[in-house]
Amino acid sequence: MNAKPQNNHAARTGDILDTYLALSRICFASSERLSELTLETARNSVDDCVTAARGNPLGPQAWQSAFGQPAIERARSYSRSTYEILVGAQAEAAQVLGSRLAMPA
Repeated sequence: MNAKPQNNHAARTGDILDTYLALSRICFASSERLSELTLETARNSVDDCVTAARGNPLGPQAWQSAFGQPAIERARSYSRSTYEILVGAQAEAAQVLGSRLAMPA
């Protein structure tokens, strides 16, 4: 009588650890993608800034007009990509939790 509840508890603990591991992997993968996106965006911003400064010898006001629209587009793209990464991570987590926590029929 004692062996069955202990085996059930061990199996349940294993399931919980597997679920935690799956969610951790999703979290780390999403964090890596967000970090890569952030670094790429920052790198492109610096490159664009330097290019605008070199191409416009007229001064800071000319740089602002040359750099303004691309910066807005980059911010929009960054926001969209961030949203896609987060929605994807949420969907993966929901799938893992849905399959692990589903009640047997």
